Parts: sequence; C-alpha cells; structure tokens
Amino acid sequence: AKYKTPFIIWTNYETPEKRIDALSANYLSYLILKTAGEPLTPYEALIGRCYEEYPVISAYGILDKDGKYVENMADMENKDAILQKNEILLDYAYAQYNNLFDKNRVDKLFTQIPKEEPEK
Repeated sequence: AKYKTPFIIWTNYETPEKRIDALSANYLSYLILKTAGEPLTPYEALIGRCYEEYPVISAYGILDKDGKYVENMADMENKDAILQKNEILLDYAYAQYNNLFDKNRVDKLFTQIPKEEPEK
C-alpha cells in the first residue's frame, strides 16, 4: 500500500469489532452507514458491491478481494478490456461520472428512497 491511515468507527452501542486491512477513502461513507444499519441510496449500494470485490480503488491502482494489485489503470494497455470484463467497475465509473460531471445527473441514484408507510 502506498499510504495507510488507521481509523476506527465508534458507536454508542454494542457493535462487533472488525478489522479492515484495506479500504480506500471512497468507501468510508458506505462502511459507516452499513455499520450504523442505515438505509443506503442506490449509489451507496453500488459502492458496497464494488468494495466487496475491490477494497481499494485509487489513482495509484486497484486492489482486489484476493490481494491482487493492479497499478495505475490509466497506464494499462488493456484498461477498457478490464472495465468491460468487470461490470462492477464499469458501473462504478459511470455512476461517478454521472455524479460529478453529467449535466443530466440521475438524482434518484444519490438520494434516499422513502420508505413506504403501511396503509391504515
């Protein structure tokens, strides 16, 4: 790993202790919401699925769940092939683009879906 920063997630109630060996900063909000048992937006759910497969995604490279590290995808000759083969990475790239740059941002991906109240 190029950089490591220790962290803890503190709760005011009993939570199982869990050690996380590798996590990139983009996943921290997902991990906090999941630990708190809070509902996730569709984007956060996508981030969670991505985290399960690729615990580290950064400008320096990608670490997969098996510990295989791929350095700087921007320099890789077969980057497009890797993205096409790994649908979750492609979905994540599209969602990031939509969130940051797209003029036609899909807001419902990034907002809570209201819980339906039971009819009386």
